[in-house]
Amino acid sequence: MTTPMLRPLAITIALLLSISACTAQPKPDKPSSILDLSNWKLSVPVEANHEGHPLEVQQPALDSYSSQFMFTGPGKTDVVFRTPAAGTIQPGSDFPRTELREMTGRGQVEAKWSTRTGTHEMVVEQAVTLLPRSTPDVVVGQIHDSAKFVLIIRLDGNHLYARMQDGKMDTLNGDYSLGTYFTLKIVAGDGSVAVYYNDELKAMHRKNCSSCYFKAGMYLQTSSDTGEATDSSGEVRIRSLIVSHR
Repeated sequence: MTTPMLRPLAITIALLLSISACTAQPKPDKPSSILDLSNWKLSVPVEANHEGHPLEVQQPALDSYSSQFMFTGPGKTDVVFRTPAAGTIQPGSDFPRTELREMTGRGQVEAKWSTRTGTHEMVVEQAVTLLPRSTPDVVVGQIHDSAKFVLIIRLDGNHLYARMQDGKMDTLNGDYSLGTYFTLKIVAGDGSVAVYYNDELKAMHRKNCSSCYFKAGMYLQTSSDTGEATDSSGEVRIRSLIVSHR
């Protein structure tokens, strides 16, 4: 039984614990309330403090981040990644992006793994909902290494396909309709990369590479610098994003 003198102290402690519990959880209207972003960082197509470089949002700031480029959808069941054609372009690239890059160590260390050891998997449930008008061509998933892409998942018009670094292409859906959700699974291991579309194996290629990592989001293949309208954008909505290594 709590004595009258101890009641104010007990109430204060309970209140502090309640506040701490609330602040430790992502807010319901934040993307991190839908997707586990603990081992990702985000590239945003706006200029950072140093000229010519896009903004990067890392943990712990990413847990509370929301903007016109990454935000929760109307039903709070997916996260919208939006990239304007007039956005800032990342050095070494030709086009703007709003894209997650795989990390480790609670988002503090850039992920690096090899296709020769272990099994590395990314599963994304997503829908492309908007394409740039003049060049309706976007990338919505990648394996990248330290120098260039290993695999990209690309939508060109209504042709959704996987493309390897060496140019090999495999159709995932030859008549994709905007707004249609699909499950993409990319598995790398034993010197190979496999791509599944709605649980169906669509591509399998031998590939040995190191310093690899996954990427997900909206990466345009056009920009206002190459003639795309400045008010044109691309958009993808992600319901689920899970990465595992074993």
